Amino acid sequence: MANSSELFECLNFLLVPPCSSEPDWVNETVQLLKAHSCGVCRVYTPPTTDSSSNAAQLKSWFIDHYGQDDPTNFIISENTDFPFYHIAAFDLLLPVVTREWIHMCITTKKLVRTSAFSPDKRHILKNFQIYISKEAFTRSEHLLYTEMAQALGGTCVEFLSNRTTHLVTKNSQDNGIKAV
Repeated sequence: MANSSELFECLNFLLVPPCSSEPDWVNETVQLLKAHSCGVCRVYTPPTTDSSSNAAQLKSWFIDHYGQDDPTNFIISENTDFPFYHIAAFDLLLPVVTREWIHMCITTKKLVRTSAFSPDKRHILKNFQIYISKEAFTRSEHLLYTEMAQALGGTCVEFLSNRTTHLVTKNSQDNGIKAV
């Protein structure tokens, strides 16, 4: 099969299929990634033995299996119900995205931001682009609010545009409000 594009060239993926997934979930996703020149595409299968271990052992296991040779760049999963989610997403800062992200990248012919495609239900701001006024807050307050928004899946922007969904300020005379 000829490559449709080189969109995912040099990127390595780990697929974590949901337990109740249709049988073709993995095959269709692998074929789609390979059609767009992905590097390595691995599929996670839960171990048959008891995998309960502490976080350090689990992190070491993940790095040994998916982080050494051809390290994983993205994890494709429809949920966060796999044992190494927190290690991958928060310790190693690997993007965990749904298959919808792959389709959006192919449709737009570019790698799009991953935050809007997170399967983590705690990312309640994942579809928002937030402008936090630098003139309304001290530097430390601005950093705090920016980090809070990003921890909840939001994207903080440095300037106002037609894509900005929220403006955060404490001053009704803020230049950001005047611009809107």
